[in-house]
Amino acid sequence: TGLHGLVNNAAIYEPVPMRDSSVALFEKHFRVNQLGCFLGMREVSPLIEASGGGAIVNISSVAGMRGSRTCMAYSATKWALRGMTKCAALELAPAGIRVNSIHPGWVETDMLLAEDPSDRERQYALIPLKRAGTVDEVADLVLFLLSNESRYITGAEIAIDGGLLL
Repeated sequence: TGLHGLVNNAAIYEPVPMRDSSVALFEKHFRVNQLGCFLGMREVSPLIEASGGGAIVNISSVAGMRGSRTCMAYSATKWALRGMTKCAALELAPAGIRVNSIHPGWVETDMLLAEDPSDRERQYALIPLKRAGTVDEVADLVLFLLSNESRYITGAEIAIDGGLLL
């Protein structure tokens, strides 16, 4: 018994071109997308260690692997999660805690509603599988990374994007 896993999934996405973005908007993204992840790992890792180990999964984004126009604040915070994941994986491995990040592409969530519908169709055309992913597909990957089936995986960054980053 005890706590054996954490999923850092909180995020905001408010696309605004860099030149039009405010410091307040950038800080808002930082506080939710990056600082929230840090606080989660810092507070929960001692509990996971006390329970005998486990796993942390940080939800990043393909925007954190390649950048994205009109959403610098979002991309920057998701890019930072990659580095935070690598650092935490190194630091927490001796405590029996694996830390990995996943990088979803377009997934059928309310976050997609922030995009123009015509832009969504253009994006789908760029995806080799020609569709957005589903929440269930992302959840399956999260569950795998939390499970003992992934017991030798730590510090990994896994894209779940229908082949977008090929």
